[in-house]
Amino acid sequence: MDKNFLNELKVDCRNRKIPIISDNTETFLTQLLLTHKPQFCLEIGSASGYSSIMMASLLANRGWKILTIERAYPSYKECIANITASKLRNIWSYHWDTLALDIQRLSFGKFDFVFIDGRKSEYREYILKCKSLVARNFIIILDDAILYANKLQSVYEFFSKKQIKYEIKQLDADDGIIITSDPALFS
Repeated sequence: MDKNFLNELKVDCRNRKIPIISDNTETFLTQLLLTHKPQFCLEIGSASGYSSIMMASLLANRGWKILTIERAYPSYKECIANITASKLRNIWSYHWDTLALDIQRLSFGKFDFVFIDGRKSEYREYILKCKSLVARNFIIILDDAILYANKLQSVYEFFSKKQIKYEIKQLDADDGIIITSDPALFS
């Protein structure tokens, strides 16, 4: 994929006020993906497809795959157009309400990397939906964890009840991510 394509997509999304991951989140994810080297990723909430394309471009030569799901049909259409334009062949994108979807029917195996950036009030349900689909060496990232902390109370309650270890990483002045790889998620 042409690196200029990703930069042009970023500029276009920001000019049109389409939310995409921050530069600091992108840097963090890049380092994490290159270190962790996942084989199969699930992304919930792809919007324009920027983060899907960014992540898929990092490990395309290693046979790494990403399954991305977007609920909003206009965003899904734009995502498909951008994925097609990127010429990457390791991204599968679906238009669906994630909570109504049987993700297992779409997957090629267990996910070892999950990036959640959909409806913030549904993060807990997304985790519950995909927890049986993650590999033992998984990493789950929840984006916008600080900016929308008030919408993530059910996640914190779930983690507390199950005694799941997690870390909040502040990556921007007003926002950051939650990251967990705690096997307690399986219990």
